[in-house]
Amino acid sequence: MKVNAMMDPKKEMIKMAAELFEKQGYHKCSIQDIVQPLGITKGSFYYYFKNKEELLYYIHDEMITYLIRKTESLVNERQDSQEKLYGIIKALLETIHHYKSNVIVFYKEMAYLSPSHYEEIKIKRDYYHSMILDNTKDEMENGTFRKDLDPEIMTLAILGMCNWAYQWYQPEGRFDVDEIVDIFFRILKDGMFF
Repeated sequence: MKVNAMMDPKKEMIKMAAELFEKQGYHKCSIQDIVQPLGITKGSFYYYFKNKEELLYYIHDEMITYLIRKTESLVNERQDSQEKLYGIIKALLETIHHYKSNVIVFYKEMAYLSPSHYEEIKIKRDYYHSMILDNTKDEMENGTFRKDLDPEIMTLAILGMCNWAYQWYQPEGRFDVDEIVDIFFRILKDGMFF
């Protein structure tokens, strides 16, 4: 796939690198491996990125930023509690659908980030987690979620169930994203709502 004039070379390199890091691993993939299929030079790579580690950071950042944006609007809107939980699940699964390679690299290769990039991503991950935890606590206070369960464990249950889908979800699989969201929501709703 060559980069044409309509494509954003930086975005295309992030996408290509995510796919290659997923398949080959971060250390086994060279900059040449990334630029060659796109028909661009190493010089172009260095125009957009300082080094391969910075590219790894952008793979992580692109995915977590997308997820935060989708989730912020959900938790800040006044809407039905069930609609909000459904939206949180859907945002997570759509992120896996649209950024599956990024998500896999996020979990497998995060240790290779520089300390400063790792800290930036950790801050965003913690912020995302706190949005879900705060929403869980709010729903418990409102009486829509069960009060006899620990909010942190409830939050981890939501995140764990949805995040693990990156291991098995296939776009061409038996269920599409919306069907999986419906199933996950029903599992959680029957255990969390009165």
